[in-house]
Amino acid sequence: MAAFEAAENDRLASVQRAVEQVVAVKGARAIENTLALFDEATRQLNAAYYLASTMEQVHPDPTFRDHASAMVRKASAVQTALSLNRDVYEALAGLDLSAADASTRYYVQRQLLEFRLAGV
Repeated sequence: MAAFEAAENDRLASVQRAVEQVVAVKGARAIENTLALFDEATRQLNAAYYLASTMEQVHPDPTFRDHASAMVRKASAVQTALSLNRDVYEALAGLDLSAADASTRYYVQRQLLEFRLAGV
């Protein structure tokens, strides 16, 4: 159980580090220095949430399931905070996508829409 919680907390800390790096970018925003970091934050967040959710549903030990439920709530709180982070929204909105392919432009537009729908 301790290893599970440590792994989950490490993933959530990785989310925070990636978000801090996105916000800290000085100068021109690019795929490499903004979108790639945002994607890393999203990957780490999803990994933490999905593992905790799976353990919450299938682990045979009720105490472990309770700890997994707490981690689901923690990951959900991190997701909510990310979805309402105006600095991350502005970072994504500031990307120069003129040389990006259509899929990347669409992806960024969808992410920005999700931020706006969340209330940013």
